[in-house]
Amino acid sequence: MTDLDVRERFKEAPMGRWQIAAALFCAVAIVADGYDTVSMSLAAPFVISDLGLAPKSMGIIFSAMALGMVAGAFIGAQADRIGRRTIILGSCGSIAVIMLLAGLANSMTEFVVLRFLTGCGVGAMVTTLNVLVMEYSSRKRSSLYLAIVHVGIGTGAILGSIVASQVIEPLGWRWIFFAGSIFNVMVFAVGWFLLPESPEFLFSRQPKNALVRVNAVLARFGQATVSELPTAISSDERRKLGFRAVLAPALLVPTLLLALASFAHFAVAYFHNSWTPKLLIDAGVEAKTALAGGIVLGVGSLMGNLLTGYFCGRFEPRRVVAVAFVLGAIALLGFGVAHNNVYVLLASAGLVSLFSSATNTGVYLCAARFYPAAFRGSGVGTVAGLGRIGAVIGPYLGGALIGMGWERSSYYPIFAGLWLIGGVAIALSASRLVRLGSASKA
Repeated sequence: MTDLDVRERFKEAPMGRWQIAAALFCAVAIVADGYDTVSMSLAAPFVISDLGLAPKSMGIIFSAMALGMVAGAFIGAQADRIGRRTIILGSCGSIAVIMLLAGLANSMTEFVVLRFLTGCGVGAMVTTLNVLVMEYSSRKRSSLYLAIVHVGIGTGAILGSIVASQVIEPLGWRWIFFAGSIFNVMVFAVGWFLLPESPEFLFSRQPKNALVRVNAVLARFGQATVSELPTAISSDERRKLGFRAVLAPALLVPTLLLALASFAHFAVAYFHNSWTPKLLIDAGVEAKTALAGGIVLGVGSLMGNLLTGYFCGRFEPRRVVAVAFVLGAIALLGFGVAHNNVYVLLASAGLVSLFSSATNTGVYLCAARFYPAAFRGSGVGTVAGLGRIGAVIGPYLGGALIGMGWERSSYYPIFAGLWLIGGVAIALSASRLVRLGSASKA
């Protein structure tokens, strides 16, 4: 059986129930990441009051996690060397411990360190989950399952809002973090037994006992086993992979355009996720309503992912994502000028979340489809890592402008402009000058 026969058979075959279960586990795992990400923003109003922190200090805490996610995305790139499963389980177990410690934190310094470490785990896990679900799925269903996985981010925000609204009064804000720790322990335990290694990784990297491991995964997924593996990549070829391949002249321009779109997305999304609960409270919305309003943001996020999966299955993905960036910029302007009416504010914030999820799923989808399996982790990790620099800048910039007394109508156009830049970057990546489709398809 030739190299192409083995890989093509796996990608073209119908998905079995265990294969579907493994792909859906990635969605459950990313629910935990969504919860971990919003936990600090949900606790922020109460942490500010309890510990006497200024908005600018909280902005530093938000940015610490975002900076950790930059590092985490590059850690996730090591999945090309040590395996997708190892990165995911290691990240999940680490986050469980760190969230427990966050619930015990009593100072800005402790929160900065712990949120940075949380970001490292989440960044590595999200990057690898995007790669893994593409490699678990058949070619026909990969876009659908990637969209379903990204629904988990919004679901995590909904879960976080529900937990926060229920535990704040009887137990206090620390239980937002304790609950997150428990959730990650549960995900780790299930993943240890359910999550197999990526067959694409085993085909490409061929670690020790690769044939036995490949056949175990294929048998579990209900597909015929193989008598031999594709021809292994030579050591010389392997040295040319990873970041060297991603940043090679032929791929440099599309990589940078994808990274610029990713930067624009993360800068706005993390500003929006970090500061919206406080902005709603500042606008006169009751604290409990503002926290429960996170459900609206989560529903918007869920719809954004599902719509992206639908439209990307029918139209060229990069054009779909460019449109989402533009519509998202309009939604940002709407929230910036909205009157202090709870329903108008929540509706506007929900639309921003919808397009935030659409652009996030879309950028990951474009990157995961573009890079070949041999260095897909490095490619997606590079795009996400460079992009997440925006996640560092966005919350801090928002905190600085809020601390300076700027009105929403003054600083929201800045973030709307960033999303327009993201739309232009994606549109250019789809032009004839940059042939993203020249790389091997997932």
